[in-house]
Amino acid sequence: MSEFQFACPQCGAGIVVDDSYVGYEIACPTCETQVMTPGPEEAGVAEEAAAGEACPNCEAPMEEGAVLCVACGYNTQTGAVMGAAPEPSKKAAKKKKAAPAKKNGEPSFKFGYLGAAIGGVVALAGWTTSMVVTGYSIGWLAWLSGAVVGVVARLCAPYCAHKLGVAAAISAFLAITLGQGLAGFIIFKKEVADADFKEWAQEDYEAKMNIAKTAADSVRGDNEGEIKKAIVLYADWRMEYEVDIEDIDDFVEAVGAGGDGSSGEVGWFIGEESQVTDAHIKEFKETIVPELSAFMKGDPSKEEFLQQTEQEYRDSMPTFFVLLGSFLGENLHIWNIAFLMLGLGSAYKIAAYEEDPG
Repeated sequence: MSEFQFACPQCGAGIVVDDSYVGYEIACPTCETQVMTPGPEEAGVAEEAAAGEACPNCEAPMEEGAVLCVACGYNTQTGAVMGAAPEPSKKAAKKKKAAPAKKNGEPSFKFGYLGAAIGGVVALAGWTTSMVVTGYSIGWLAWLSGAVVGVVARLCAPYCAHKLGVAAAISAFLAITLGQGLAGFIIFKKEVADADFKEWAQEDYEAKMNIAKTAADSVRGDNEGEIKKAIVLYADWRMEYEVDIEDIDDFVEAVGAGGDGSSGEVGWFIGEESQVTDAHIKEFKETIVPELSAFMKGDPSKEEFLQQTEQEYRDSMPTFFVLLGSFLGENLHIWNIAFLMLGLGSAYKIAAYEEDPG
């Protein structure tokens, strides 16, 4: 890279820069005014002026043989500044070497960060679309997503740097992980849209009505064998229709302690008639059968039961963040992790493959 000099339009001081700063705003090392760096050709006039003597007071270039500095009004013969007391200054007699302006005028990375964010949005959209269309997490697309983020960030930045690479890698990670969750959410919502909650509620109603009739018939005949069969059927129905999947661990733990998941007295985790005890039969006759009989008589009514059950199904749908965790867990295997690391590495490398020229 070649260096050239141009004059500050504010104070006239000479500014030395290299050609990598052409077109950027930098701070003048003398007056700290933000000035636009011209090209070497445009700075030709300043270079010619710089070939003459510099003003001892402000270091602005002076034409050869000039006595009065047009920048600050300093008279080289009298040592006085126009409009000021004619007191020669020792500081003014010393020449200062202009510091490289590029250290005071580093270009901003805000457009690079914006590019990383835009690249992340593009990668997120592509990743999500691929998963929704195919139903699979395609590992090499994670690699491609990272490369896209790095390229867009690099195109929008003034030059490459470590901090831009880090921003691109973070953006790529968010794009891939959020895209994974968003794809799962869209797929799940589509399945929910196709689901018939009313039909499910109707099936629940018919199942409970059948078990209620079986229970009532078994008690009416007072046959212990029929009662045990009814209890096993009731236990199976209860596990399938009345135990919330999220509470299954608590339910099984309570059963293991001899409870039913609510009263803690009689366990209903029954798989065969030989597991039915006298305590089961007693509670079945005194508590469960009366409740099921009331259900058969319309308490609650069929409409109320269907409405409540349908709403329970809708309320049980998982949230976006639950699905995000689920999809990440399902796809957290060695190949996908490897491609994810390649994607993040690509985003960083493309955006930071060379250092700041300063």
